[in-house]
Amino acid sequence: MNALLIDDESAAISELRNRLLAAHPAIRIVGEAMNVRDGLKKINALRPDLLFLDIEMPGGNGFELVRQLPPDHRPEIIFVTSQGTYALQAFRVAALSYILKPVDADELKAAVDLATIRLREKNSGQRLEVLLENLRTDNPADKRIGIPSEDGVEFVEASEIIYCEGVEGYTRFHLKNGKTRLSAYSIGHYLRMLEPFNFFAIHRSFLVNHHHVVSYANSGVLDLSNGTQLEVSRRRRGPVKEWLGL
Repeated sequence: MNALLIDDESAAISELRNRLLAAHPAIRIVGEAMNVRDGLKKINALRPDLLFLDIEMPGGNGFELVRQLPPDHRPEIIFVTSQGTYALQAFRVAALSYILKPVDADELKAAVDLATIRLREKNSGQRLEVLLENLRTDNPADKRIGIPSEDGVEFVEASEIIYCEGVEGYTRFHLKNGKTRLSAYSIGHYLRMLEPFNFFAIHRSFLVNHHHVVSYANSGVLDLSNGTQLEVSRRRRGPVKEWLGL
């Protein structure tokens, strides 16, 4: 993979370059840039497969760079950031890779391994479009969620997900249209991702969308909009009633 490093801190670029050279021989660093304008020029000239992209930079942040990427060349991106929860949430929801500063060797390896797989899937452009769409809207129900599977990534609106079910380390999404989608990630992964969208873990195996709760019985059973009934675990009945405003 040909890689371009974009960061406004020369020390950060140097550290990342050294880590990549030492542990990732399959990556060839073809260039470096320290701002959005220079980064875009080098992307157009060098056509890298992979970007390591900082968020906060002079002359526009990393999201501005993503908005200006040429439609015919949208490389795989690994965001390298010290940003807080909001930015990380945006990356997770759009199924995009990120690593936090200071760069950890294991996190870097995981991100590079995933980038290798995703370059074969050729869906970077779609994931970047979802990121930008989600950044433009403040309504959680309108945001699109990436569901990674063995076949790639599928995106659905948060409002279309009725509930998620943990199944032997995987997660099955039950959708408003009656269909299901199986993700390769565990339900714990989606618990962190979907809580800001008003989902709640009513049981260690069930994550429910508040928008699709029809009723709650004192026996601990939730009725959902698709006719499904789910039992709330005993220790979570109090928190669920709070979540429902009962």
